[in-house]
Amino acid sequence: MEGSLTVMEMRAIEKLGGIGVVRLSPQEFASRRDTADLTLNERNALKKLRRRYLGRTYAAKSRVKQITTIEKLERDCKALMSQNKELRQTIVRLSKLVKTLN
Repeated sequence: MEGSLTVMEMRAIEKLGGIGVVRLSPQEFASRRDTADLTLNERNALKKLRRRYLGRTYAAKSRVKQITTIEKLERDCKALMSQNKELRQTIVRLSKLVKTLN
C-alpha cells in the first residue's frame, strides 16, 4: 500500500507516527488523529487512506469467508450425492424384491 500513497497521505502518516496507524482500532485511531496537528487536507487524505485500507481488509476477509463457504457447500453436496446414490440403489433393490413377491 505504501507505493500508492499521495503526498498528503504521507505527510499525515508521518505526523501520526507511521503507516501502522491505519491498522489501529477505531478508538485508538481517532485519539491519535485528534491529538495530531493535521491540516484539513491531511485529515481528508488520512480518512481516504484508512477507508482504502479497511476496504481491502474487509474484502480479503470476505473472500476467505466465501471460499470457506463454497468448500463447505461442495462437501455437503458430495455427501448428499452419495446419500442420493445409496437411496436410489435401495429403491431399485426394493423394487426388485416387490416384483419377486408378486
